[in-house]
Amino acid sequence: MLFNKKIRGSIWALILLSLGGWLLHNKIHPLSADGNPAFYLPFILGILNFILVPICFNFKRTAILAYLINGFSVILGTITMLHINLVALPTTLTVKYIFLNSNLPYICLLLPKLFIAQTILQFHYPTGTGRLFTSFWWFKHFIYVSIVYILGQILWS
Repeated sequence: MLFNKKIRGSIWALILLSLGGWLLHNKIHPLSADGNPAFYLPFILGILNFILVPICFNFKRTAILAYLINGFSVILGTITMLHINLVALPTTLTVKYIFLNSNLPYICLLLPKLFIAQTILQFHYPTGTGRLFTSFWWFKHFIYVSIVYILGQILWS
């Protein structure tokens, strides 16, 4: 079997979410040689997320690496999509804009990857990993990466 029988469904869900998000991103922002170099990171992380991460999740030795790659790619994607929306906010916010024209739907497709990865990690570490890799741990890192991102925008603008 390609994946462990007990986590096969979760791994396939992660693969399909990652592949779908990667294809959607490439449809909206196609990668081209003369294009924006900022599209290289999502392109590479997308490939890692639907090829390397599921393979690493299959083994206990590499499950934490897969969990970290998955989690930080979700955090980076969420922060950059939020930034894109905040830069181009319309003068009047409407419910239609928030739900249909913003990046909120894409963020909602990205966030379940954290929960799926958590269930896979719990399979490998049923007693937990202590204070690491909890929801609060991810929230703290979301704040830390956001601060670094904001400082980078301020200093290099």
